[in-house]
Amino acid sequence: MDGDNDAIEARLQRIRILRLIKLRQRRRRRMWVRPVLAARDELGEFSHLVSQLRSDPAAHQQYLRLTPAEFDYLLGLVRDDIAKEVTNMRRPIPPDERLALTLRYLAAGGAMKTIAESYRIAPRTATGIIYEVCEAIYQRLAPLCLRSPTLNDWHASADDFLELWQLPNCIGALDGKHVALQKPAGTGSIYFNYKGFCSVVLMAVADARYR
Repeated sequence: MDGDNDAIEARLQRIRILRLIKLRQRRRRRMWVRPVLAARDELGEFSHLVSQLRSDPAAHQQYLRLTPAEFDYLLGLVRDDIAKEVTNMRRPIPPDERLALTLRYLAAGGAMKTIAESYRIAPRTATGIIYEVCEAIYQRLAPLCLRSPTLNDWHASADDFLELWQLPNCIGALDGKHVALQKPAGTGSIYFNYKGFCSVVLMAVADARYR
């Protein structure tokens, strides 16, 4: 009886080993990166365009809405927050490319899939990068740029409007912007605007110097 049990257990053990071998073989055959994405370093927009734009600050600013110096300053603020550790599976996308991808998406206002394809990054990966980088930018810049204004700030803003634009008793210029988005499921016509597409409305206040 014990001999039969030992034989059954040995057979089960061989089956487990064979299954493990087949599983490992399938994992070896699986491509970690699609060929079209593997050429990111040579053909991706960051490598063949963004790096060249650094020699033309005006074109760089038009493309990313930041000069090379401003880009480097922002990168220095968020680098540690958006950098990924190197693993033996794949090489992570570097922080400067992550930041450029995000800024281009914010500047161009196009479809995320289109930006991802031009950078040769999987759309799902690009989506995660944009969310992470935006969060890092907010966390780093909010204390510097979104602090609560003081009474002295209001007086200074009013003085600028009077001096630059001859507008007395004005502390800010208010305007709205329709930010296009895909219609969220189950929302009916809530996000549908008079221009004929779905959006959320961004209301912003600028001072006399467009800030």
